[in-house]
Amino acid sequence: MPKLQVQLAAPGGRAGDYVLTFVPYEHEPVKVENGSGYVETELEVNGTDEVATVIEVRKTAWPGNSVANGSVHLHWTDASQTTIATLETDGGSLYDCKITEDGGAKVTVTLQA
Repeated sequence: MPKLQVQLAAPGGRAGDYVLTFVPYEHEPVKVENGSGYVETELEVNGTDEVATVIEVRKTAWPGNSVANGSVHLHWTDASQTTIATLETDGGSLYDCKITEDGGAKVTVTLQA
């Protein structure tokens, strides 16, 4: 099974201005800075699975303020397609982010202006 890959986009910002921490339930967290492309998680994309994740985006410059955080539910409908069917946010301040499926097992978290 392919593993989920995630990246952070921050339009208008310089590469490395922000860092995304992506924490899938019962898996190790991964961190990726904006502009550095996709990073692979330990989360295998399986058909009909649903996984809760916590997402936090912080500025990398001191004092490292949090600009977005909350939980996201990822749901796959078919193991052979390995695409994400739904992205739902629960609370937090993820309204500052757009989360998109990029095809296959890839997701982009984009900061909104």
